Amino acid sequence: MNRIVTTLLLLAFAFSFLNDGFAQQSPFVPKPGDEKNEAEFEKSDGEYAQKRMEFRYKMRANENGVVPFGALLRAKRMTDELRALPNQPLPMDAGIWNWEWLGPGNIGGRIRSIVFHPSNPNTIWIGSVSGGIWRTDYGGSAWYPVDDFMANLAVTSIVIDPTNSNIMYAATGEGFGNIDAVQGAGIFKSTNGGINWEQLQCTNSDSFYNVNRLAHHPTISGLLYCVTAKPGGGGEIRRTTDGGITWPMLTTTSGRATDVKIHPQFPNRIFVGTRSGLYSSHDGGADWFLQTTGAANKLPSGVGRCEVGFGNGDTVYVSIQINNSEVWRSVDSGATWTLRSTGNNYLGGQGWYNNVLWISPFNSNFILLGGVGLGRSTDGGQTFTNMMSFHADQHSIVAHPNYDGVNNRYIYVGNDGGIGFAMDTTSVSGGWQELNNNLGITQFYGGAAHPSGQVIAGGTQDNDKLHYRPGLGTELWYVGPSYNSTWGDGGATAIDPNNMARMYGEYPGLGFQRSDDTGRHYYQKTNGMTDGYSNNAAWVAPFLIDPNSSNFLVAGGASIWRTRTYAESWYSIRGPLSGFALAIAIDIAQGNSACIWVGYDNGTISFTTDTGSVWTNVHTNIPVAVNRAVTDIAINPFNQNDVVVSFGGYQDSSLWRTTDAGANWFTAQGSGLFKIPPAQINSVRFHPLAPNWIYVGTDVGVFASEDYGVTWSTQPLYSKNEGPVNVAVDELFWQGSDKLIAATHGRGMYRCRPLPVVYVDVNNSGYEDGTWSYPFNSINEALDVSAAGTLVYVYSGTYLNAPILHNRRTNIQSTGGTIIIR
Repeated sequence: MNRIVTTLLLLAFAFSFLNDGFAQQSPFVPKPGDEKNEAEFEKSDGEYAQKRMEFRYKMRANENGVVPFGALLRAKRMTDELRALPNQPLPMDAGIWNWEWLGPGNIGGRIRSIVFHPSNPNTIWIGSVSGGIWRTDYGGSAWYPVDDFMANLAVTSIVIDPTNSNIMYAATGEGFGNIDAVQGAGIFKSTNGGINWEQLQCTNSDSFYNVNRLAHHPTISGLLYCVTAKPGGGGEIRRTTDGGITWPMLTTTSGRATDVKIHPQFPNRIFVGTRSGLYSSHDGGADWFLQTTGAANKLPSGVGRCEVGFGNGDTVYVSIQINNSEVWRSVDSGATWTLRSTGNNYLGGQGWYNNVLWISPFNSNFILLGGVGLGRSTDGGQTFTNMMSFHADQHSIVAHPNYDGVNNRYIYVGNDGGIGFAMDTTSVSGGWQELNNNLGITQFYGGAAHPSGQVIAGGTQDNDKLHYRPGLGTELWYVGPSYNSTWGDGGATAIDPNNMARMYGEYPGLGFQRSDDTGRHYYQKTNGMTDGYSNNAAWVAPFLIDPNSSNFLVAGGASIWRTRTYAESWYSIRGPLSGFALAIAIDIAQGNSACIWVGYDNGTISFTTDTGSVWTNVHTNIPVAVNRAVTDIAINPFNQNDVVVSFGGYQDSSLWRTTDAGANWFTAQGSGLFKIPPAQINSVRFHPLAPNWIYVGTDVGVFASEDYGVTWSTQPLYSKNEGPVNVAVDELFWQGSDKLIAATHGRGMYRCRPLPVVYVDVNNSGYEDGTWSYPFNSINEALDVSAAGTLVYVYSGTYLNAPILHNRRTNIQSTGGTIIIR
């Protein structure tokens, strides 16, 4: 990923104060002009986060409805192996070069772990759930990623060896729900302060797919406990005494294990919370006792997720997902329990997803309870007041290393909006400051760009709809005046090419919206669309502007919808399919608005050439049964019968092409050394000017082909490229006809420029990017960014007559002032 220059790092600290102005609002203020209060829609629905996870899981499931254990890591390893093969012909990369990170650096994303350096409080690490591990050495004023290998894994917990701060452990796999949101690959270890990480092994256990929490013994090096969530349900408690070489299992749990805490004063006392109860051990894990039995003086049975916090001495608290939120306390280390409060509503009906408890080490009656909101108690959990956190859905609460409750009252929180801190925990307002300064972990579902590049927009996980003005830089992405008053998810995005003030977005379930002021305000536009704001549409439902007429749009739920009036009113052009399939992908042919292709979550592919009067199903013509979700469709801009379709699932049969409108299909995934490995494919695009160039976004980065999908590059080969190769790319889209943008689910957005025409002028001594205005000053530079079919135009000038040597292309022909790459 591109590093932000020192100047921008310093500016990021200043810009953070501008963004803090958005962080002081109540989380339950309606967005001005909305016909539906989205905050209420989200936070009153305890299944909100679960539906999001179910959608992403379904898009990645195989024909049996399962994401195979380790599929993501295998795809990543195969990609690395292809890149590492020696003495092989170099694959073509369709002109991809010099990826530019666009941000946002000021928005953040879901964080489940925060850890401070034990002797330097300005050094902090965070673990994001699909953006990897990031570090700051400036107290949060600027961040940078430490290991891109982990960018596409959910980092759920980070701990440091108390005897050697260079030794760190990170748990991966977000196994908090009924199904898994972002995949994991067990536990990783670093021995050089988090710079490099090595995957640790746990033999004979698929539970390392999701390791939800780690706890390190406070004084003994290499003694750790971990808790896991098994893919089929249940959990395990494991321990290592040799720094992660072996992980013998101590016991199993009936629910997915989500929390493990070691008492800092009495380290033989260990408490483990699960999705359905609480376990305790007082002998270092040899024996375990269920606390949620329903017996007298014990915790109630039949509960949800339990999270633990230790007070001084024998005091223990537990936050339980029951009756929206219950807090219980024991003053005898779990022998007996008393109910302190119930119905607090801080967990907001989704305590399985956001549930965290923090107890002051100096005052056992001072408690912070994090769920959807953040509550503070000064009377041992009997009453709570709202702390007004800077964002919803709290996952981690830690104190500043110098916290003393008097002179230093800094508390840091990780949530779906990134990281921030409260300067004064004794104040209701808290004096919150967000610390998302160059912290590029935003999870996009999709995006769009105006052809001029003046505005780029995208829908995100729990950070609504964002937009970007390139002139303002990565730290000033705009989220609207009501940011943090709704918080919910965004989805697909579109910008009117003829009027960039007119932008479109959605709320989950095809909650279609339009903005007429360049994204500052959005208004519901679902008149006539009965699938809007409902379960009759996918979590991220597809829609797009007709490329032939911007007043026409097409959207998909259970039915397919069309508007002629910039979304003022909608009408159906196709009713629901049998079996309740939901549309996932739509494309409209350039030059023919009547030609529309649609893909569904059950694998159905259909098209119409008369705007919906007649639909033809063509997926049954694919040579092998692909009973998986269609993730994207791309129509060749020069031939409406030439179509590429991608399917979900980590399979070798996930990308197919037809040249006769679906009558016949052939694989477009490549073969041999030049194939896309069995990775999740999320997005596919043709180059607008070079129809034989195709690009796909996968869960392991971007692949490109220069021959209609016969062969594929495994990575761009331009020496200055730093593309998003290790992060999930949810959507690829074009800014005009020459800039390709990748919307990633965990690292924000990237942009590159695959040029069909490259310009060279030996006399140019200034800025170079290969365009007419800023040509390269050497032919070899032009060849570096060229692909098959690229036209290199040479200005007047004198060049050496020595032969042009280049190892990327096989044949270079010169005709007058041009060089044609063959």
